[in-house]
Amino acid sequence: MLRNFWLWIAVLVAAGLLAAGASALQEVRYQGTPRAQAEAYHIEVRESRAEVEACLEELDRNENFFRAQERLTGQLQSQLRSFEAMDPRGVPANVYDDYMEVFERYNASLPAWELRGESLRRVSERCRELTADHNVRADSLRGLMEEAGLWSPPPRSPLDDTVATDLGEDGPET
Repeated sequence: MLRNFWLWIAVLVAAGLLAAGASALQEVRYQGTPRAQAEAYHIEVRESRAEVEACLEELDRNENFFRAQERLTGQLQSQLRSFEAMDPRGVPANVYDDYMEVFERYNASLPAWELRGESLRRVSERCRELTADHNVRADSLRGLMEEAGLWSPPPRSPLDDTVATDLGEDGPET
């Protein structure tokens, strides 16, 4: 009786191992299929698109900060010009203290404006790189799907051929 019990256990273990091995083999085979590769690429494309969108949101925030700093700096510069335009000989003595206060605020605002501009340039460059990477991934996915017959480009519209006009080299005559 005990012997039969161990025999059944051995058979069940062997069957379990065979089932697990077959499942693993099927998964390995599936991962090598064009559909599985396309699904993996599609996930990468979606993730890279999310990165691009997050970067563009950051770019928008940085641009808003930059524009606000630019407005402040511009307002201070405008105030300085107003003081300087009061008299052709220079800033009048009765407003000189006010002029110097604005002048110091203007000078203090310049480094912040430059830092905002540099930050905006860095984020913009990163967004361009992420967008280029996303486009490469999307093109690769499209190519893989076309190759595997999983996707085909939309058919050309008959209007595509009739929309073009012959304007010559110089365009429309004026």
